[in-house]
Amino acid sequence: MRVDPSKIIPTSDDTAESWIAFHKALKSWFGKQSANAYFLKFWGQRAGAGTSADTHDLREYMDEQGVDLTTDFKGEMTDFGMGIVDWFGDTANVLRAVVIGTVILGVGLIAYYIVKSTNRGKTPGQMILDAPIGLKGGARAIGGKSLGSASSVKLLS
Repeated sequence: MRVDPSKIIPTSDDTAESWIAFHKALKSWFGKQSANAYFLKFWGQRAGAGTSADTHDLREYMDEQGVDLTTDFKGEMTDFGMGIVDWFGDTANVLRAVVIGTVILGVGLIAYYIVKSTNRGKTPGQMILDAPIGLKGGARAIGGKSLGSASSVKLLS
């Protein structure tokens, strides 16, 4: 025999998890719309803003259910802080993806350069001398001077 959940109502001493479980029981008994109305009625009577049950997790859960729980200044600041933390977490994930993508692209370009240079018959020493290192002319143009010609540099074979 099922018991009407509106007969067993949490109080301000109960945890946010108890209130969430209460809402879920109401929702399964009455449906979402009626459950939301009953929850707001009982929340206002037995707990409300500023109680120990008034947590970010409860407000977030109820927001997902279409209910905006009003809270006190402390609750508003908690929600604001959690929003900032969530934003930094999302930004960190994006930056991580960009860094990983850049590394993969760089390794791919280096592998492509090595394969192409090897196919053209270049030795590793010649590849190093011809490698673009951010200066026009590659490694040979550092300081405007040539590092040496192929004949004066001992090449790896």
